[in-house]
Amino acid sequence: MDDLIVTTPTVGSSFRSKHRFMLLIIISILISSGLILISMALYNRSGAAQLDLSRPGYIDVRAQATTSDSDIKYYSSTGSIDQSSISEFKLLFDQQAQKVKLTDAFGSDPLSPEALGISAVSEL
Repeated sequence: MDDLIVTTPTVGSSFRSKHRFMLLIIISILISSGLILISMALYNRSGAAQLDLSRPGYIDVRAQATTSDSDIKYYSSTGSIDQSSISEFKLLFDQQAQKVKLTDAFGSDPLSPEALGISAVSEL
């Protein structure tokens, strides 16, 4: 008897299967670039770019920004712990907690400068 050898044709692997890892990297870079473009567009459109004083174009304006909180008294981080220091801390905590409780969190604008206790900055 004749030995019959049956061979099946081999199908060449496709471009996609050969370069699967490279395609993953390229698609990841494209998706991340698209998300960066969207976030930068939102950053510029929302007006946050104009408020960002860390940008190099606003070096001379930084000095005009007010950074003092004159109505806040800070608790000392050093010293002994006794009954008077605990009562002082509770008093300062209660004052700040009362300011928070007065803010209407579900109102029209809980993040307004007045609600946050931020002093108004003059026109820049």
